[in-house]
Amino acid sequence: MKKFLSLVVITAFLLSAFCACSPETSGKTGSTQTSTADTSAKTSEISRANTPDKLPDDIDFGGRTITLFVRGDGNEVWTESETQELINDAVYNRIQRVEDRLKCKIEVYNAGGANTDMLAAIRNQVNTGSSECDLAVCPRYYSISLAPEGCLVNLTNYSNYIDFDAPWYQKGFIKAATIGLDKIYFVTGDASYSSFTIAQGLAFNKKVYEDNLHTSADELYQLVLDKKWTLDKMIEICKGVYQDDGNGQADDKDIYGFGITPNAAMIPYVVGCGVELSKYDDDGMPELALNTPKTVEFVAKTIDLLNNTTGVFNPGTSQEAYDLTIAKFKGGTLMMTKCDIKDLGSYRDMSDDYGMLPFPMYDENQDNYRSYVGDYSTMWAIPKTAEDINSSAIFLEAFSADGYRYVTPTIYETALKKAYARDDKLSQMLDIINSTVTYDFASLHSSKLEGIEYLLIGVFGTKGSNFSSTYEAKEPAITAALEKLKADYENVFDEE
Repeated sequence: MKKFLSLVVITAFLLSAFCACSPETSGKTGSTQTSTADTSAKTSEISRANTPDKLPDDIDFGGRTITLFVRGDGNEVWTESETQELINDAVYNRIQRVEDRLKCKIEVYNAGGANTDMLAAIRNQVNTGSSECDLAVCPRYYSISLAPEGCLVNLTNYSNYIDFDAPWYQKGFIKAATIGLDKIYFVTGDASYSSFTIAQGLAFNKKVYEDNLHTSADELYQLVLDKKWTLDKMIEICKGVYQDDGNGQADDKDIYGFGITPNAAMIPYVVGCGVELSKYDDDGMPELALNTPKTVEFVAKTIDLLNNTTGVFNPGTSQEAYDLTIAKFKGGTLMMTKCDIKDLGSYRDMSDDYGMLPFPMYDENQDNYRSYVGDYSTMWAIPKTAEDINSSAIFLEAFSADGYRYVTPTIYETALKKAYARDDKLSQMLDIINSTVTYDFASLHSSKLEGIEYLLIGVFGTKGSNFSSTYEAKEPAITAALEKLKADYENVFDEE
């Protein structure tokens, strides 16, 4: 017996931004859409709303039900009714449009709130030969294991429906999730909004910057635009921001330039500096790429930054330490810290003005900024025992395309860029962050590779740590895990 969601409540961090938005715009965008072909016929100009997909215009599922396995409340993709809240109604109206277009019904099954619940649900379906789930809407970190276990469909076999070059799929993810040159088992993008709301950068407090450096905080924006926002520049700026509270000791009451906890919060810092965990060989198979002279230099510089630099607040790795860092930023005693895009909503009641930047490049020789999306973001996959894989592939394309046309603009343009903004440059910074999202095969598969995504983080927080000795100790286990992972994938290839 399937159990379905009743009422889905959109997460508070997004709703807080939309309470100030006019309900007249609620969810009505595109509600009279007929088809891509009809829209395109009315105008020769291609806009976001009429960007064509490759699906036929006469698709008819005959009223069949498409069942999505989701985690928790599934609020990225499902809501039961309109509520006059922008996000809720954008999600609701996509359901209506896609159901009308494909002549189907959408139902969702709560696979559980824990990260591993989706693993268990899909494994059970495949092992029992059940066809209950048509598409899995998965949390990223652990669910990636479903691919080398042989539970999922190779989506490139359905490229007559799924257009991997379309703007509704995140290109950095497609590149890093591809293995063996042409095998893809997951996609992410506009089908679910966490692909951009939890992209990560640096929030900065303008008042702290200007009070301590005596120049306009807008200069930070210009550094980014001029491609001069580098790690050395960030260190130079943060060294200039420190005020003791009067007791003569560095403690959590002082004002600092940069604060971060040496735990998962530093993964976007590593990615931003262009450190690669893996690369592909000529056969499209991954190999380790972390042990390089650049990594050694980068780690030494970071250890010095976190442990020996005036102006840097390093409270430790605990949740309490992270909460303290955020509280200091909101309270005006910390100039700069890590921030998810969604977190901007929680800063709206700050008296000080704030902004957001991408994490810095390592140096000006780096090709571009590189941004990271939290590993709790959402991926989509098709179980190999789905009832009709062609229908699942068509649905994935239609749902993703509709998200690109209507849902993403509602969230990204209306809320993130407008409701959260304190200046006219924030939207440019958000565009840079989201256009430079970068993934790495080893990072995606970190749960299968001895937690390699966290290897550097463990070195950063302790004085006297050394990357070379740490890597030398862990490299045999990581290498063995990678070889097993590749062998598992090759077994899956052989069975296809």
